[in-house]
This record gives sequence, C-alpha cells and structure tokens, in this order.
Amino acid sequence: FGVFSVALVFSFSSKLFGKKAGYIAAWLAALNFFFIKRSLELEPRVMIAYFVLAAAYFAQKGRDYLPYAALAGSFAVLTHYSSGIFLAAIASYYLWEFRKSVKPRHLVLPLALFAALMAPWLVRNFVVFGNPLYSTAKYVMYLPSTDDLQTLEPPTPSSYIGALGGGYAGVAKAA
Repeated sequence: FGVFSVALVFSFSSKLFGKKAGYIAAWLAALNFFFIKRSLELEPRVMIAYFVLAAAYFAQKGRDYLPYAALAGSFAVLTHYSSGIFLAAIASYYLWEFRKSVKPRHLVLPLALFAALMAPWLVRNFVVFGNPLYSTAKYVMYLPSTDDLQTLEPPTPSSYIGALGGGYAGVAKAA
C-alpha cells in the first residue's frame, strides 16, 4: 500500500498543483521516515492513508467518480473507524466545491454503495457487542498490564480508576 500511496500522492498533487509539485510531493512522501517505517510494519496506517487518498482523489475528479470514492472510503473506515474524520472532511470539501453542479440524485449511488459495504460490519458489531460502532481500541490505552490482553472481558470503570491511581492497589481503594 505504501508504493501505491506514493503514486496517489503524485497523481493527486499533479492534478491540483502541476507535475513539478507532484514529483516533489511524491518524493517527500517516499522519503518520509514515518511513512517508510509504517510501511514496513504490520499496521493499518499506511493502508488507511492509501484509501483516504484514493477517496479524495476520486472525489476531486468529479461526480462520475463518486462511487469509487465511496468504495475507497468504506474500505478506509473498515480498516480503522477513525478515518471517518478524513472522509467527513473530503465530503464537506466535495459538497462545497461542487455545490452548484451536484444534485441529491448524484449522491444516491455512492451513499448506497458506502452503506452496503458498511452494513455487515455494523450488523456484526450490533449482534456481538450490542453496539454497531463498538471498538476495543478504547480499552487499550487504559490496560494496567499486558496480562489484561489475555482476557475476553473488557475493563470495568474500576479498572480505569486503578490504572490511573497506581495499578491494582487503586482498584482495591476504589472498590
């Protein structure tokens, strides 16, 4: 995904600012230490960057490419839900930039495609966890020890207090 992200940076920058700026942006992305490091690790950040860049690229191309933007956007959200913030910004830009030419009927297919791709994940989370937007990521920051990763039970409010108040001794004081 890293190589394809650099290619998307080039295409997107070239279209917006010219070919010279596209080459400079692509080189800066390709030589960025953070980007290289994340590309070599098994983390979703580079994949998210690729899908968000693809969504922005297709949205910027115009309404004929909106289904592709919706497809890339749904893959970005399915990779990590936090990419929805970037997609909201892209959608706001698109609606503002093309406000005179876009009609509600132009948005039906992209929104339906996005909803169809997101529905299985939302339904699964609702069935399994009782919340369609459930994420275990909110618990990771507050784990007092890595032993807690081995349990299937999510942390309780008292374990949050314990983690902030000095480990398990804080849990005993809070309880």
